[in-house]
Amino acid sequence: MPAAKSNPLKKIRQQSAAPSAGSAFASLSRQNEKVTSSTRRAYRDLDGNEQSVFNERPAKKARKTAQKTAKPIKPPPPKPQHPVIESWRPAGGEQGAVHGEALETGGLTNTLGLARLSTWRLPSFQEGVEKLLEQHGLDYDEMVMKEVIHGGESVTDVCVRFRSEIVAEMVRERIEGEMVEGRKLQVTFV
Repeated sequence: MPAAKSNPLKKIRQQSAAPSAGSAFASLSRQNEKVTSSTRRAYRDLDGNEQSVFNERPAKKARKTAQKTAKPIKPPPPKPQHPVIESWRPAGGEQGAVHGEALETGGLTNTLGLARLSTWRLPSFQEGVEKLLEQHGLDYDEMVMKEVIHGGESVTDVCVRFRSEIVAEMVRERIEGEMVEGRKLQVTFV
């Protein structure tokens, strides 16, 4: 018979020293053996030595009967403190609003610019402004509307004329920031 070949793994296993009984490695090995003993499966390798392998499925664990805790209720997301409200701006007023400048372009006049809006919105806007002025007890001489074709869209500039600059200033102070058709008025002298 030919001589048996020596297995290098077998030599390494034989040469390695067993851990001492009180070492941390030994205690971890014992705990591991307790946990995995039910999930191991033995087989013989090519050399005839018995080996063990973990099963695919772990052992079933006993269900814990813990009391169900109520899920914490999430508070609603915070609402913005100052919601953004769109504004009616007179012609040229949008540039000042974009750059954060005052909307007033000149000194006092007897005409206030109220808005540049799509022509189809004109009747309801005009009615809203008339109600607002009536609500504050303010008289005006005339409401001036000038239609402009702007970029293929028909827009109308709405201005209100008063009998003097002093009356116009008083009206501007009262109606500035008031709501008409769901938007705030930003009034300028024209």
